[in-house]
Amino acid sequence: MRLFHCILLLGLLTACTEELEIVKPEPPPESLKMINQVVNEVTEKKSSGIEKVEREPNADGQETTRNIILPSIDPLDLKGKLIISGSQLGLPISEAIAQRFIEDGFPGEINLTGLNTAKGFELLCAQGKIDIVNASRPINRDESATCYQFDRQPLGFPIARDTVTLVISSQNTFLPASLSKEQLRKIFTAQKWSDVDPQWPDQDIKRVFPKGPGSKGGFDQMADYLALENGGKKLENDPDTSFYDFVEELHSQTLIDPYIFGILEYAYYNQNKDIFKSIAIDGVEPSNPNYPVSRTLYIYVDAQAIKKRPELQGFINYYLTYNNQASSSLGFFPVSETVLNASKTKLLQLMGEAK
Repeated sequence: MRLFHCILLLGLLTACTEELEIVKPEPPPESLKMINQVVNEVTEKKSSGIEKVEREPNADGQETTRNIILPSIDPLDLKGKLIISGSQLGLPISEAIAQRFIEDGFPGEINLTGLNTAKGFELLCAQGKIDIVNASRPINRDESATCYQFDRQPLGFPIARDTVTLVISSQNTFLPASLSKEQLRKIFTAQKWSDVDPQWPDQDIKRVFPKGPGSKGGFDQMADYLALENGGKKLENDPDTSFYDFVEELHSQTLIDPYIFGILEYAYYNQNKDIFKSIAIDGVEPSNPNYPVSRTLYIYVDAQAIKKRPELQGFINYYLTYNNQASSSLGFFPVSETVLNASKTKLLQLMGEAK
């Protein structure tokens, strides 16, 4: 049975979750890499409101760009309806931004639905039924081609970074805090814990992973990193391996089984450290920027719609203004100032074109 959960925020903000999918990044098309390029020179255009930059001296006394300040937005001055859908992974960030937007006076309606990244791009590109996609990977070539086929220009803004976190039950007393890449590869393929290390229990390894091979999720990313044969597809038929749609499935099993071995997004792990222990990879914790398996979360919009619709333009402006604050408070890793400035610069260019 499909889980469908809705909450109402302030009578206006509807958030629904359905079909959790966590997917891994793919290289974006050349036409979409512009949002990830660093803008090295910023020309101040006060008259058009294109850019406004705060600067501070560096150690040598030279001025460096610290942060691009977007034009002030009063949500009370905007009206209309916004619809957001896509991956559930970044949904909490969009929920937090939307709730704040409404609390600051937006009189319209914001509807948020958690489906999956692929469905989000379908709704934006082919059907034009939503305004913003929550994406846990960059748009792929086929999705981009569909967008352009329907005269839509998909534009992505990185909003956070997440790590694919390996977790065990807090009741597990035999595993060390860090495992080698080779040990992890064995855990993904062995039947018993003692097959990996004779000093570990003679008990089956109960693997619980998000979705299955081919879903472009956390499992696929980890399988690629560990170079599992055929992307780990043979685990689909393994009786001791299960794939979950909703993280609550892993949560509930971990409460009762000390032999669980699973994969979580870091934000969820960080909020449930009383239930889970994380496993470092070769001594590198998932909270470390050098952790080897991570992904970027995005929001995608139609660039043409930003230029035509003040409420969408205003919301994206507001989103980028408070994005890092919201993502950090929810346990995600914020994007760098360089990445955020590039996003703001692209938005400001579109705002200038709209004028």
